[in-house]
Amino acid sequence: AQLGYAVGVLDADINGPSVAKMLGVRGASLRPGASFVEPVRSQQGIAVMSMDLLLPGDATPVRWDAPTNQDSFTWRGIMEVTALRELLSDTQWGPLDYLIIDPWRQHRRHYTLRGLPPCGQEGRHSGPGCVERAPHRPGMQHGLSPLSLLWCS
Repeated sequence: AQLGYAVGVLDADINGPSVAKMLGVRGASLRPGASFVEPVRSQQGIAVMSMDLLLPGDATPVRWDAPTNQDSFTWRGIMEVTALRELLSDTQWGPLDYLIIDPWRQHRRHYTLRGLPPCGQEGRHSGPGCVERAPHRPGMQHGLSPLSLLWCS
């Protein structure tokens, strides 16, 4: 963003969102449209969408209601992917050069990102210290064209 690129960040960590807080927009209000929502903009102009913007406080957990605890565990992954798809597709991102997706912390969930609609041209993965990690390479194929996609973990 500091170099003049249009940048968006999707906090895909549904159960432990932190991107909004890190970018200084925690507590900002989303602006809903007729069939979409506009992302919050950071001071740097970065478009931010996060479950964190939908929760009333830092200590508020995302709850997945189900008839029993067993059902909750069984359906949790599907519910998380569905929520992520909606955060991605129902957000009016506008023209972007880069969309950065900060995924879940658990390794197995990187593969659920492959369940998102393929729209892509380029995807790159970056871990802590911008060190690429081999286990996440399968997810690199799914980017959002014509922009570049950067996976962070």
